[in-house]
Amino acid sequence: MANLNTNRKVGSDNLETSPFYSRTYGGFTRQQIEYICQIVGKLDGKTVLDPMSGQAFELSTWSKKNVNVWLGDIDPTMLILASLRSIKIISNRKRFAEDLKKKLKAVHRKKRKSENLRFVDGWISTSIEQDLHDLSKLLEIGLFSDPFEFSPNFWVDNEQVIFEIGMVLLAAREISCFRNTDNRTWLRPGGRMKTARIFPAVMRALDVWMKHSDLVAGDLDHENYPNLNCRRMDLASGILNGVPKPTTIITSPPYANRLEYTKMWGPETEVMAALCNKSTESIRRNQIGTVLVKDQPIRNLGLEELPKETAEVLEMIREDKAKYSASYYFPFFQMYAQTLAMSIRSLCRLLRKNGTLIVIVRDTVRKDSLFSASQLVRRIATHEFNFSEIKCTQKIVKGHVGQLRKGAVSGVYGLAQQEWWLSFKKDSK
Repeated sequence: MANLNTNRKVGSDNLETSPFYSRTYGGFTRQQIEYICQIVGKLDGKTVLDPMSGQAFELSTWSKKNVNVWLGDIDPTMLILASLRSIKIISNRKRFAEDLKKKLKAVHRKKRKSENLRFVDGWISTSIEQDLHDLSKLLEIGLFSDPFEFSPNFWVDNEQVIFEIGMVLLAAREISCFRNTDNRTWLRPGGRMKTARIFPAVMRALDVWMKHSDLVAGDLDHENYPNLNCRRMDLASGILNGVPKPTTIITSPPYANRLEYTKMWGPETEVMAALCNKSTESIRRNQIGTVLVKDQPIRNLGLEELPKETAEVLEMIREDKAKYSASYYFPFFQMYAQTLAMSIRSLCRLLRKNGTLIVIVRDTVRKDSLFSASQLVRRIATHEFNFSEIKCTQKIVKGHVGQLRKGAVSGVYGLAQQEWWLSFKKDSK
């Protein structure tokens, strides 16, 4: 059994030249991609879906391999970042860039009451919020379509607006405010303003992205490739937004590690929300249950509708006399188990006959109880839907075994985790 540290995932981008380098968490590792390609085999002509794609570092480039790629996520911010790798957007980049520059200059010419750099309690300062609001009017976001809706309207033939929003998102960590921390995956809102206006930061992001895209563009002819298809999806609620039945589903659900994605992607998500005049609370409340949301109703499933082994582990956690076991950890793992189970069932129903399902997920230790997400996935796929198991590979994630926190003289954090690369075949019957 090989050792693998997948805490920091990367994709196919060259991190030295890529404008996405600071946001690599969430992609597949190179070893995972090799496993995926081994299972999938010939890519040409296939329809591939990742309904929890995040930025989809690898899959968003597969259109060049004549693959009909469909990407989904509950957070439209991630889909816009994925769309910046679209062949269609890269091919039209020069025209899109010129139009964006004109709009940025128009916003920058407007005067603001105060542009002094100061401490801000939230993610976005007043002057930045005003700039984003004025820019959104020029972009006409939400006039005919809304990226926060579960509708294809925004994502169809709207490449220029997607590109313009994407450039602002690439500048999000320069125009937003967050506190310094030794763990960049647990960002907290509030901090000293880095800039008072969006113009210089977005222009820098645009320049970096253009240089990167010039390198990858080569002699692309987007007419010869399938278009990259992005849709906002809520897999746990069964909202798949008109996706055709795929020949292959490749996905990595959130891990049960209490990693709050709306905070990890706080700068980008909050900038997106400000542009669209939206709240990110619905994303937080409806994501697969990696965070315990107070007053969130348990979704239509009792323990009896979960695989027997999963229900037994949840009962052990609930009956544990240790502090917070029943009040916090039980509902946390229960919510995660239920939303994951509903998601996997949705995928099994959607997959085309003779199709392939690939799921990369981690098991998590809670004291002396092992919550096995992999077992939950396998039981649903093989027992409930009679899928055939192709190849299931176990990896030990060394990066989560008792690390000393930076700057501390004692104490450890992190849990030993085992990761599973699971693949199944849906029979033709």
